[in-house]
Amino acid sequence: MRYRDSRGGAHETPASEMLLHVALHGQHHRGQIAALVRAAGGEPAVTDFIAFARERPGAADT
Repeated sequence: MRYRDSRGGAHETPASEMLLHVALHGQHHRGQIAALVRAAGGEPAVTDFIAFARERPGAADT
């Protein structure tokens, strides 16, 4: 995929790497939020996809 960054620089990156970046970037921010919640004395919510998938109706329990 070809694109320009916020400074106008031209780049080309495989779509697979861009998708991996999106997933890891979200994980980074979830970790930041969890750390802030813990620092404030709270217990952060479970934000892992697998936990969500296991709780949805009709999920296999294996």
